[in-house]
Amino acid sequence: GNANLVKQVIFPVEVLPTHVALVVSDLDEGLGGVGAQPVGPAARGLAVRVGLVVALEHALEGVAALDVVAVVEERLVAIPQLLHERPFTKVIILDDAFQHRQVKAGLNILLTDYANLYTRDFLLPAGDLRDLKKSSKRADIIIISKCKHNLSEEERELIMKELKPLSHQRIFFTEIFYTHPYHLFTKKETDLSLSTDILLVCGIANPKPLKDFLTGHVHTYDMLRYPDHHIFNSDDLAEIIKQFNKTQSFNKIILTTEKDGVRLKKFETDLKDFPLYVLPIQHSFMFNDAERFCDIVTNFISSFNQK
Repeated sequence: GNANLVKQVIFPVEVLPTHVALVVSDLDEGLGGVGAQPVGPAARGLAVRVGLVVALEHALEGVAALDVVAVVEERLVAIPQLLHERPFTKVIILDDAFQHRQVKAGLNILLTDYANLYTRDFLLPAGDLRDLKKSSKRADIIIISKCKHNLSEEERELIMKELKPLSHQRIFFTEIFYTHPYHLFTKKETDLSLSTDILLVCGIANPKPLKDFLTGHVHTYDMLRYPDHHIFNSDDLAEIIKQFNKTQSFNKIILTTEKDGVRLKKFETDLKDFPLYVLPIQHSFMFNDAERFCDIVTNFISSFNQK
């Protein structure tokens, strides 16, 4: 999801020079209709300075280097237009572009889920892969994401042996953690406790890490699970309200992901008075590898600018 994508890129963006552009395909859903100034006719959704991006404002808060976000239909058309209209742009970050050959990136970063490594996965529709496994050799950096918190050095080595990185490839491991939930509309934060009862509204591919987190941090939770990339409609809204009203508790809230929160904003009139909270997610490099990752990215940019 695009909100989680931003979490993945915030870390490198913080160490990059100013004037960084994030280009997101509108085919990846979630941001359509957020609106603002388009970057030429190829941009459908938005292209605005940080602070005006409604759907991403919470995730992007304080990321000064990220100068513009562009939701586009065709990267090949939009990137030249973006550079023409914003010639001071120094870095372009592409979302979900590894399998698209029209734009050749200078630095390719491949993410693979710890619970479903690409070596064990299959092409769509049998699995989740959008490209051949052998295409992984095009990656400069491979990040194993959503690792368990107590991942050992031994298991780390086993995974690296399974991936069989080439000599030019660097492997990193990241874990996720959750921060304070904030109200979808007022942005006011709250705390979860073992007395809190949760109605979890979730439309993500793998909710297991979220469910595991809630198991140890709240009293109970019920989940309304929707398909990945689900666009909520009026029937879903009625179902959410009905299920929440059925919950017998004096300390109950509706909890959703940042990705799903974006899609629920359109129901503000109906939901603004409900305790509807978004649970933010953060990513952290394991094995004290954050500095090494930063060095690779910044050194690439420095050497590229000198060419």
